[in-house]
Amino acid sequence: LTCQGCCCAFFYPHCTQALTVTVNGETVGTVRERATWINPVYHVFDGVGNHVFKIRGPWCHFSLCDDVNFRVLDTAGTEIANIAKKWRGCLREALTDADNFEINFTEVVETDLKVLILAATFLID
Repeated sequence: LTCQGCCCAFFYPHCTQALTVTVNGETVGTVRERATWINPVYHVFDGVGNHVFKIRGPWCHFSLCDDVNFRVLDTAGTEIANIAKKWRGCLREALTDADNFEINFTEVVETDLKVLILAATFLID
């Protein structure tokens, strides 16, 4: 996990995160946060740098009494997966920092891309 620039809310557009995923010493791909002021967006690239999909979240990362869903879209805009930050109740949400996520695949996805979606979940959190 790397941070590119000064990590201060004032300088947010210059402070996005990137996560490079390697398996057995081979780079599988990279997940990069895109600087946006409203909806969180993450771009995912394969091992050679090709843009393979985008993850788009809601305008608010927090939700009262419901899950927070992030859509995983391929380059054509088709939803291939959904990452859900699960709602666990008012008491647990208020008193703990732990989060639970669930990934549902709507399309058949290659194993390397599943690894990248899983890694992107860590960046979302």
